[in-house]
Amino acid sequence: MSQAKEHERQHIIKRIMAVAAERLSPEEAEPVKEFALQYYAAAALEDLHDRAIDDLCGAMLAHWRLGRRRRPGQPLIQVYNPHFEQHGWQSTHTVVEVVTDDMPFLVDSLGMLCVRLGLTAHLVIHPVIQVVRDAGGRIKQVLPRGIRSGKELTEAVLHFEVDRQTDDQALATLHTHVEQVLNDVGLVVEDWAPMRDKIMEIISLVEAQVLPVPQEEKQESLAFLRWMENHHFTFIGFRAYDLVEEGGQDVLRLVAGSGLGILRETGADSGRASQSFAHIPAPLRKLARQRTLLIITKSTAVSTVHRPVHLDYIGIKRYNDAGEVIGEWRFLGLYGSAAYSARPNDIPILRRKVEFVMEKAGFAVAGHDHKALQHILETFPRDEMFQFTGDELFDVAMGILQVRERHRLGLFLRRDLFGRFVTALVYVPRDHYDTRLRRRIQEILMQALEGQACEFNIQLSESPLARVHFIIRTRPDKPVSYDETELRALMTEAMMSWQDGLLNMLYGQVGEARATQLYDRYGEAFPHAYHDDYSPRTAVHDILRLESIDDTRPLAMHLYRPPETGDELLRFKVFGRDGAMPLSDIMPMLERMGLRVLSARPYEIETRQGECYWITEFDMLPAFGVDVEVLEVKDIFQDAFARVCSGDMENDGFNRLVLAAALNWREVVLLRAMCKYLLQTRMPFSQAYMENALASHPAIARQLVALFAARFAPAAQPDKERGTQWVGTITEALDQVANLDEDRILRNFLSLIQAMLRSNYYQADDSGNPKPYLSFKLDPRELPTLPEPRPMFEIFVYSPRVEGVHLRGGLVARGGLRWSDRREDFRTEILGLMKAQMVKNAVIVPVGAKGGFVPKRLPGGDDLTPCRRK
Repeated sequence: MSQAKEHERQHIIKRIMAVAAERLSPEEAEPVKEFALQYYAAAALEDLHDRAIDDLCGAMLAHWRLGRRRRPGQPLIQVYNPHFEQHGWQSTHTVVEVVTDDMPFLVDSLGMLCVRLGLTAHLVIHPVIQVVRDAGGRIKQVLPRGIRSGKELTEAVLHFEVDRQTDDQALATLHTHVEQVLNDVGLVVEDWAPMRDKIMEIISLVEAQVLPVPQEEKQESLAFLRWMENHHFTFIGFRAYDLVEEGGQDVLRLVAGSGLGILRETGADSGRASQSFAHIPAPLRKLARQRTLLIITKSTAVSTVHRPVHLDYIGIKRYNDAGEVIGEWRFLGLYGSAAYSARPNDIPILRRKVEFVMEKAGFAVAGHDHKALQHILETFPRDEMFQFTGDELFDVAMGILQVRERHRLGLFLRRDLFGRFVTALVYVPRDHYDTRLRRRIQEILMQALEGQACEFNIQLSESPLARVHFIIRTRPDKPVSYDETELRALMTEAMMSWQDGLLNMLYGQVGEARATQLYDRYGEAFPHAYHDDYSPRTAVHDILRLESIDDTRPLAMHLYRPPETGDELLRFKVFGRDGAMPLSDIMPMLERMGLRVLSARPYEIETRQGECYWITEFDMLPAFGVDVEVLEVKDIFQDAFARVCSGDMENDGFNRLVLAAALNWREVVLLRAMCKYLLQTRMPFSQAYMENALASHPAIARQLVALFAARFAPAAQPDKERGTQWVGTITEALDQVANLDEDRILRNFLSLIQAMLRSNYYQADDSGNPKPYLSFKLDPRELPTLPEPRPMFEIFVYSPRVEGVHLRGGLVARGGLRWSDRREDFRTEILGLMKAQMVKNAVIVPVGAKGGFVPKRLPGGDDLTPCRRK
């Protein structure tokens, strides 16, 4: 630490001690001063900065008061939520304070407890302090570092701040767990030397015996036990068992008084058969009598000391002079760190297995495969290598070698000797590995193996493959069956990235050549939000829609009902390029088409070539209880939406008829044009009211369009009888309309169609597209609601930009034109349209400020033509 930082730390500690001096008596302040100096000596400077001096002082004094009186060997524990008024300081976390004899594994074991309980440790302070206590256990002096008095006690002071526990029961449970961990650590430390003595005693006994096992196996096993004792194994517990027969079955019975470490007996243990052995399936119990020396496996117990993993189980069979198995010496513990870093060739038992595998592979010593296989064995999980037979290790190592060369997922499963665990070694390409994949693979294994618990270790190195070592605890009384090929396929699917899936889907949809081109453009174009919301299969179809966009078709669309949702929800995707359409423009269009927009999800897509596209998807519900059959209305809905966006169709309530009555955009324009004409006749209803009348009776709206088609469709030729049938059908439907206003509106639409003489509805322009305006000629005498005086003919012209009506008083007469434009410059345009369509001598008669009829003498004739105003 730099001098500046140390000076800053000392300054903070001095401020803490100054506050403490104000709260304590002069006699107590002196030892507290040294206690505070050592309490925060190793604390992170940023932790000190983040807290008020009063809180730092209060936390230190609370710990001081906890440990002020203590007898040797007595652990003191306090678990609480500090409140300022009660404790003199406060924290947002739950605090665990411990004062106990200093011993190994304390910090690791308590930190491991937090992990096991799912608690985050927000602050850890763990000074080791030397104190002098009187006969009653009260602190007389805190010794400065490096000072010895000959009477001092070395004590561990631990302060953990974890996620706040507000429930009193949760605090009590946490206190019990801490107490148990401290007890286990104390047992392990206290019996450390006796357990090492015990293994040396066993080595001497085995060495002196004549055993019914091969001499080479015996010597290698003894070498392994000596290697364990040489600080390569952390001894956690020991027990001796006698192998006896009860009820015709072999059981292991505890040898009274043999327990050490965490396996020290309690009253309930005396004379009890081993539970783990009793639960082993009968065929596997025969292994107890097999003439082998060592049993190396994993225990079902999870260590509460040092590391949070399943304990390693080393069993040494006991033989009598007749060469019969009479019991077992059992050690539980953890391999030391050196065991994981040492070369297998330097570890007894493992070195024989490595030698066997290398000889069986038969690779040339200087060859690539020999070196690759050797590397695989040197990095192989030590826990697994101890438990594998030579043949099992060979099969797995060769499988890993093949996986490395092919750069693909590898899965290797093994069930332990007693059926309590299944271990899985999973190799995945390193660039595909992440936490999400590990969790998914773990889910697959737990489900397939009906696992009860799982632990894992990860290895990431310079190797192109990442390795995850899973240990799945299973039920020993229930055989596990699984299909390794199926599991590998599931994991391979989970491993594939979204981009990998996209490429595969493109191959299947458009072929390899086209797929390669599209993937080059769109492989990295979609944002992560799109990846989360849509599968690669969906993306392929979206890409093809984006590819369909050009200058003549600036938008692409997709209306569908997702199968996983209810019958009402609709989704609508809009695709475009360059700048996205504002939501404030799109949403009114959808709402006026009879939809209620629930949400919108916009996505920006930028191809590798720098082209910009956009996709916006809407979740929608029909707003008026309309039962929408998506397959029937999809095309006409998308066409109508595109026409509204392009300006070919107005954005108003008539567009509800697309979904409500399944009318296409031209049929909606026809009804809209009729409404516009009726408004010219001074009909006492607004356009919105007429829109609602038609939308409320979609069947009648369809029938009105059908009547128009029967009268004017070129393919059908005018069919008077068919038209009469439609009139009868519509009239019968109108008799069922309860609302008088709606009945009047709908009858006016019927009368207007009956009064029509001809129309350009079915005419096309030079490109074969519908003309951008709609006109119809009608006989005013057939319109009973038309006010007097009535001209002989009227020709009405409508487009989204302009509308107008031409009035003719006789067969040979000039007419007057009533126009209503959206822009002044369309006066000339409408005149041109009228002349080109049906009127030879048309002039424009401007609309005055007041309503009524304006007689106007037109040039070239003596007749007067009335012109109606809005």
